[in-house]
Amino acid sequence: MINELHNLIATKYISSVFYLEEKNVKDFPKTLIKTQGKALILKLDEDKKILSFFKDVEGAKSLADYVVFIESENKIFAFVIELSKRHPKFYQKESTVLFIQYIEKTAKRIYKKNQAFVYKYVLILQDFKLIRKGNTKASLNSTEDIMLSAGIDININHYCLG
Repeated sequence: MINELHNLIATKYISSVFYLEEKNVKDFPKTLIKTQGKALILKLDEDKKILSFFKDVEGAKSLADYVVFIESENKIFAFVIELSKRHPKFYQKESTVLFIQYIEKTAKRIYKKNQAFVYKYVLILQDFKLIRKGNTKASLNSTEDIMLSAGIDININHYCLG
């Protein structure tokens, strides 16, 4: 299904590099994504026209920074990834999941495949001390949510287990 997603999604949203960066935050460390097997990385935050159907209402046009699709255990894992200096806006998580569900359903409809999708949210903070001190407003609300520190390589397949 990774190949089908690659064929379905416009090239300008597909990242050709396997690292994540937040260009809008000074000194935000790059985070390398390590994968085994088929993977696809979407960069969503740079093109503000992606949801131009909506007016400029807070939360209507906001998406997470990246989505990483990994094929593992005969499933597609969709990691919704938000890079943040401090306090993320959690409507980005919700709106991105809805957006990716639309992509999922479109791919299944067009390619006549019914592979299961598993959604996980990854918050990557610039300052991991905020996590340890409990100073972040991030309240992850699911066992599927993952909180990491920027600048540390991530073996994303590790989070496909279970």
